[in-house]
Amino acid sequence: ARTASASVPPSGGAAGSFAGVRPATGGGAGPGARDGIGAGAGAGPRGTLRGAGLVGLVTNVGSGSFSIQLLDAADGLGAASLPGSSVTVATTSTTTYTRLGSSATSSAVVTGAVVRVSPTTTTAGSTSPTAASVAVVGPSMSGSVLSDDGSTIVVRDAQGFERTIHVSGSTTYSEAGQAASSSSVATGSEIVATGTLDANQTDLDATSVSVELPRVSGTVTAVSGTTITLSTRSASGAATTVQVATDASTRFTSPGSTSASLSSVAVGDVVVATGTASSSTSIAAKAVVVLLAGHRVGVGLGQGGNGPMGGAFAGGATTSAG
Repeated sequence: ARTASASVPPSGGAAGSFAGVRPATGGGAGPGARDGIGAGAGAGPRGTLRGAGLVGLVTNVGSGSFSIQLLDAADGLGAASLPGSSVTVATTSTTTYTRLGSSATSSAVVTGAVVRVSPTTTTAGSTSPTAASVAVVGPSMSGSVLSDDGSTIVVRDAQGFERTIHVSGSTTYSEAGQAASSSSVATGSEIVATGTLDANQTDLDATSVSVELPRVSGTVTAVSGTTITLSTRSASGAATTVQVATDASTRFTSPGSTSASLSSVAVGDVVVATGTASSSTSIAAKAVVVLLAGHRVGVGLGQGGNGPMGGAFAGGATTSAG
């Protein structure tokens, strides 16, 4: 029996045109639902950095402590609470670390990284809080690739600025949620890069680069052979039909299922397809997420957590529980 999955989080990025929309850049960093089906890592409009803990740029790493330059106001630090102030953070054997949401070690804290520190206690006027946890949250850059010479990628962000991203042999790449190589980056492709600030405090030294492919979501109206027909809406809100072509290499997933496939797709389901846009109404899918009937299609308005939203994406709509 087919049963609807649990409530799906609302989207963290605004709906974009099918052909693709450059993710908006932002100075914040943090998790945000990108398409209503999971966490997104794309850069988005600047989110507030203020909240629990301290957020700053690491300026020095020592033994048992590191120094940060605050990027936003902090409570409980007296005169050192203002953005730009220097704070020395003490660490202990019980301090925990994460990087981009995954468990990490103290080695993730390096000069140029942006971190969020949750102190064990904050004494008024103290500039040396002790960290209960440290989350390395960025920074990141995103945009459309203008050039790539193998070591330097130049992108144009959504605001029209040209940004420089430095890559190396240790930089990792992904595409459509799967491991990829540097060859996935091509002129005109949309990317999101995360890493550390370069010594010039302007460029980004990338530890990871994600190639953002066009994405479309909608309600299944037909399945014929290896082609899925979706009813969706364009960026202007007009109803439109999109053909999603699949093949043996297309990866299918479905919440709560470990064996999703093309045969899992039925009329009335909502699917989210990521791949290469063949035209304004067709996409060759590399990945398809199948949501059972009972989910409606709507424009996502969710906000990213303490930083970038999930980023703008290609697609007529996003999904939310209905």
